[in-house]
Amino acid sequence: MKKALLTFGLLTLQVVNLFAQDMQLPLLIPMEGAVNFRDVGGYDTSTGKKVLTGRIFRSAEISTLAANDLKLLHDLHITSVIDFRGTAEAEKAPDKLPENAWT
Repeated sequence: MKKALLTFGLLTLQVVNLFAQDMQLPLLIPMEGAVNFRDVGGYDTSTGKKVLTGRIFRSAEISTLAANDLKLLHDLHITSVIDFRGTAEAEKAPDKLPENAWT
């Protein structure tokens, strides 16, 4: 199964019911060259299921990833990156991706 890393840049998200009793906050994974890298598994879906852990990750900008960060992305089998930044912002600071990933 393919995994995805979502990068949001300066995008602000409104999360409904962030502090719901049965909601678990995403697992923060420390990285040297990126902030707010986390596994977004565990959230409830609209069909009553949960997003699987280890499948979808999110992060702020990933243009400054260190070599060990790229190895981590590779080891997590992240192959797809969805970048929500605008074209100009993405061109100014292109994503660093592991060899097996595409945008």
